[in-house]
Amino acid sequence: MGIVLFVMGAVVAVVLSMLVGGLLLPRAHDVTRVLRLRATPDVVWSLVADPAGYPSWRDTISSVDIDGTAPLRWREFGDDGSLAFEAVRVNAPQHFAARLLDDDVARQIEREFTLEPDGAGTRVIYREVSTVNNPIARFVNRYIIRRTGASDRLLVALAIALDEQAQPDDG
Repeated sequence: MGIVLFVMGAVVAVVLSMLVGGLLLPRAHDVTRVLRLRATPDVVWSLVADPAGYPSWRDTISSVDIDGTAPLRWREFGDDGSLAFEAVRVNAPQHFAARLLDDDVARQIEREFTLEPDGAGTRVIYREVSTVNNPIARFVNRYIIRRTGASDRLLVALAIALDEQAQPDDG
């Protein structure tokens, strides 16, 4: 009986530590990462601005349903469940931004790709701005997943889709 109480106490202590730690973190999460590619902006644009094609290169997305085209709206199905997005700023082939439409998730997200010519290739600037309301999720995102983990994974997947081995950095 003593060992059970000890284990339960340890679990409660860990959860409380995560809760308090998360409460001390800001709700706003703003990450900018840069990826340099040999592919031209038009080629990179064809991937980042085509949500229907995301499952072909983003390993965290299993399928996408297009829900509308003016404005472009889609629903991604994958590791994060089902999430609906809307394109909010589109300026081909330089800028593609989308925001999360779902109100029932614990965060709000806006993602944006800015593509700049870089010699014969492209400098991809990826920015993700989110608000994480759940303090435990804030703690997990900051200390377990890493602040840039999801952004880096997306950019590495983009490089691989273009047969490149580029790594994102802070720019």
